[in-house]
Amino acid sequence: MNDSGTAVAYAMRQFGVTNSDLIVIHDDVDLEIGEFKYSCARGDGGHNGIRSITKQLDSKDYCRLRLGVRPAEVSPQIKADTFVLNRFRTEELELLQKISPSSLIG
Repeated sequence: MNDSGTAVAYAMRQFGVTNSDLIVIHDDVDLEIGEFKYSCARGDGGHNGIRSITKQLDSKDYCRLRLGVRPAEVSPQIKADTFVLNRFRTEELELLQKISPSSLIG
């Protein structure tokens, strides 16, 4: 995931996608689980995958949908590696299901 820029740039070339058409959806440890933010033409915020995409595109002119993954009881100052690779708890999965696109459609 930290080198996702290579795959994103390749797919964009293959499918004729421009930066203005690109929306990258990714996790964000600075946001609580269930929160999300949409932004365009911003920095990488310390996210290695976004840094890779920006480097490969030689531009930050694309949009991002950041999805929170930090458990509510975990302080934003805690290092992400202490929780980011753990499985979601039942209550977190229920929250994510409530806000997922599929739950909004059906």
